[in-house]
Amino acid sequence: MSKQLNNQYHPPVCDSLHIILEEDEKYLHFEEEHQLGTGSKAIDCLIIKKEPGVKIRKRIGQIFLGHNLIEIKGYGDVLSIDDYYKALGYCFFYKADTGKEDSIKIQDITLTFICPFMPRKLLAHLKKVWKIECVEKWKGIYYLEGFILPMQLIVASRLDGEENLWLRSILMPIDEIVAEKLTDGYEYSKDNNYYNKVYGFIWKKSKKLKEEAKMREAIHIIYSKEFEEQKKRITNEVTKAVTDEVTINMASKMLKRGLACDAVSEDTGLSLKEVKKLQAELLQTVK
Repeated sequence: MSKQLNNQYHPPVCDSLHIILEEDEKYLHFEEEHQLGTGSKAIDCLIIKKEPGVKIRKRIGQIFLGHNLIEIKGYGDVLSIDDYYKALGYCFFYKADTGKEDSIKIQDITLTFICPFMPRKLLAHLKKVWKIECVEKWKGIYYLEGFILPMQLIVASRLDGEENLWLRSILMPIDEIVAEKLTDGYEYSKDNNYYNKVYGFIWKKSKKLKEEAKMREAIHIIYSKEFEEQKKRITNEVTKAVTDEVTINMASKMLKRGLACDAVSEDTGLSLKEVKKLQAELLQTVK
């Protein structure tokens, strides 16, 4: 995959991290494409803890320390050996690029790799050269243990489909069930700009999500039409009921005043039979 194509995944992945970590977002500062030095080099996503003592609850963030660098690979791309060293170099560059000596402690930096599939060649290299072990902590989330920096590997194809639904759906194809879950989540949280942006990105590349949206739109039109027809019917029924009640009250008053049944029938529009029945009911009430 070209660099330009891979870079298009950076904003939605970063936005999906906002969604995943939203319950602790007030403690975090996010930067997309954090520039290093004065050149064109940039960290795909940087997450800084505002309060060092805060523990992040979601699994993806439990490794986080003060400064957390994230390297992102899009669908169709592979996390290579050189990608690892580049990201590692960015960590050291970021630590030194402050203007004040040792203001960011190396012990306060973590590195996260996010990619679609397991980078087996890289993992074999890390184990052989650096004795770094890949240990699965949760489904799709692995810690790379045995180096100076805490590192984790997030493999989208193996992620839990509930807690990490949005991130997984950016980097992997989706089916009808996932499309339904995404649409439910979007409709519930459409006022949140991060949901809007991530849903929009997935929608552009996913036929299943487009089909789900079209189906819901059709259902909405059908139910809207049925609702309007039912509303009109109920309105007509209520109007008729009120009109009938007013007519009967008027006829009762006319009969009480001694008007003849045929005259009451002519003035109110009630049938002569209905007027005579009403008259009998009034006489029964008097008795």
